[in-house]
Amino acid sequence: MLSLFTKILDIDDLDNRFVARLFFAILLFMRWMAYFMPFGDSDLSGLYSWYESAMQDPSIYSMSYSNGLSDFGLSVGNGIYLLTLLGVSFLSYVLMFIYAGVMIREHRLGNGEYDSLKPISEGKLIFRSFFLVIALAVMFCVASVFLIMLFIFFFLLIPFVAVFCGCYISGDSKFFDAFSDCRRRMRGNYIFCLRIVGILGLLGLILQFGMSALEEVMNPQGFYVINAFLSSFSILCTARGIGVIYCFVERTGMRTRFPRKKVNEAPGKGSRIK
Repeated sequence: MLSLFTKILDIDDLDNRFVARLFFAILLFMRWMAYFMPFGDSDLSGLYSWYESAMQDPSIYSMSYSNGLSDFGLSVGNGIYLLTLLGVSFLSYVLMFIYAGVMIREHRLGNGEYDSLKPISEGKLIFRSFFLVIALAVMFCVASVFLIMLFIFFFLLIPFVAVFCGCYISGDSKFFDAFSDCRRRMRGNYIFCLRIVGILGLLGLILQFGMSALEEVMNPQGFYVINAFLSSFSILCTARGIGVIYCFVERTGMRTRFPRKKVNEAPGKGSRIK
């Protein structure tokens, strides 16, 4: 358990460490830009006022809105700022999947046992990471109404989502084929994958409690610096969790699904050529 925890925390553990450090620097830079040099107006007090009014008078939710953002206490600058935050989140998840794909790719390049599975190319990995974030966002929005009511069920589905993402970004499966491939690879491996998800959940809770405590005692500028650092670290830890899960199910499953071809012995060493 401790070895898994340290493997997930070691975000610098790639053959090409420059890639890991570059990803971390990009994540950190995007968050610092959003905090200290935001595009648009970061003052969302109007939105908070509208929300407090709506909580006190729920009939506000049913009112017809015709003036756009101003009906919610937002300005055009607020809208630009919120779109900027959405863009930062989108690119963060793209980098997370690219990191996981790089980890899986390096695992295959350094493991010559399974020649039937070739590492994905860099261009295809980047394209699939962008597509995967968009597809998962759409699927989550559609299913969110049901999953919010069934949080425990959603938690139990996370290992399948992680393996599904691994199947797709590794290049093993096309998008829709990854659903059936994910189900096959999870046979006999679900408990291990759930342990990794539990470790990631525990790490998230520790970071969340720590940030809540720091927010009470630190000034906003210092808090934003540490929050950006820990958020970037958490994203890459999640990427490593996906990589660890997929590399494990790949290693345990290849022996039965992709057995190694036996090389015929040379003549004169007891073998017969038919």
